[in-house]
Amino acid sequence: MLNGFNLKLLTAHDSFWLIHQFLLTATEMQHFLLYFGLPLLKGILDDDHFHHLALLTTGLWIFLKNEISKEELALAGEIMRSFCRLMEPLYGNNFSSYNNN
Repeated sequence: MLNGFNLKLLTAHDSFWLIHQFLLTATEMQHFLLYFGLPLLKGILDDDHFHHLALLTTGLWIFLKNEISKEELALAGEIMRSFCRLMEPLYGNNFSSYNNN
């Protein structure tokens, strides 16, 4: 929930529109996910959705490091699996599919 707004009601088109209204480039999205998202959304997102975002942020941060150990790779993989497992319970079936391009 985002300040009482039910995120489950967003369609894929709405989500795409929101991203492009507030975060216009891939670089800006990356910066939001890695640096600004958690501090800005703390207290706005409920605990479950904030934790879910934190999983994504942490997993991506580890994967994007210049050097990564086998232990960090395993940890990041488990974090991302946890992120994926929580998709359906948090957002429903419509937002739980994978797009492998």
